[in-house]
Amino acid sequence: MMTPLRRHVRTRSIAATAGVLLALTATACGGTQAAPAASENGLTTVRLGNVQLSDYAAVLLGVDQGIFERNGLNIELVDITPADLVGGLLSGQVDMNPNTGPGTVMAAGKGIPLAVVGGVSTFEAGPDGRTGSTLLVEAGSPIRTAADLEGKTVGVNLLASASEYGVRGVVDQAGGDGSDVSVIEVPFSAMGESLTANRIDAALVGDPYASLLLKTGQFEAPMGDPIEQVFGPAPRVVVTGTRDYVETNPEVVDKFQTALDESVEYADSHPDDMRAAMVEHFGTPADTVGDTGYPALESRVDAAGLDDIATILRENGALDSSADISGLTR
Repeated sequence: MMTPLRRHVRTRSIAATAGVLLALTATACGGTQAAPAASENGLTTVRLGNVQLSDYAAVLLGVDQGIFERNGLNIELVDITPADLVGGLLSGQVDMNPNTGPGTVMAAGKGIPLAVVGGVSTFEAGPDGRTGSTLLVEAGSPIRTAADLEGKTVGVNLLASASEYGVRGVVDQAGGDGSDVSVIEVPFSAMGESLTANRIDAALVGDPYASLLLKTGQFEAPMGDPIEQVFGPAPRVVVTGTRDYVETNPEVVDKFQTALDESVEYADSHPDDMRAAMVEHFGTPADTVGDTGYPALESRVDAAGLDDIATILRENGALDSSADISGLTR
């Protein structure tokens, strides 16, 4: 059971996000029926978005291993920017796209007709005990617990995201007031210097940056990953399609879910291959890929996990209280 969080409204960032989602909603309302997926050489072609998320390498590894082909699917990878995770689906650029759990819930809450095809990961720690991000402070800092963050300045790479909500949420869970934390946007590459220059008191840093900073001995990780502590087993990365595509192509979607199950199972038991896929598909430097943690892999998504995300977003003013996300799961 989740600990209730205080409501934290981030007006400027959320308004900007809402504007994008409202524009996408207008596009969706004018959309047409999805065409049946094309078949080629006995395989059904699925145009799948490719975006750089460390855990998404599990899906790409499955493509490399021929798992999708053995399940009757020809995967055509299409490079997608993070800004097009929803728009690429609505425009017909791709048939399926990865997205974050919170991003998917926010889009659905704005009335965009998405459906979750399957999962990739949760916010929990992966096979080596890491999630891919951790909260860092300077060595010797008096900040040792979440409660110590109240009244402090914390750097995250993106505002109005799981990173910001994780930081505020752990302070609330510790009995403090998360709204009394100043959360500012800092690129991962600048977080170490921002800490040593005292521009921020703590930083929520993603790998490989976090692992490399810890190796210098100048920084400590006294409290793990706030995102994991707040979002827990909720879905972190999912694969989505438009509701129209999913309903029009149920056999394709079922084959994709089966291939996703097998891909995640393979990646979970072959971490070296998982990291090799990061090098091949994302250009992660081979000499730092070992420093890149990733969260627990999970190919199935249930409505309860999405509801947990919706609750956190509502507490932070990022989702309207009347938003209906019931259509996300099949």
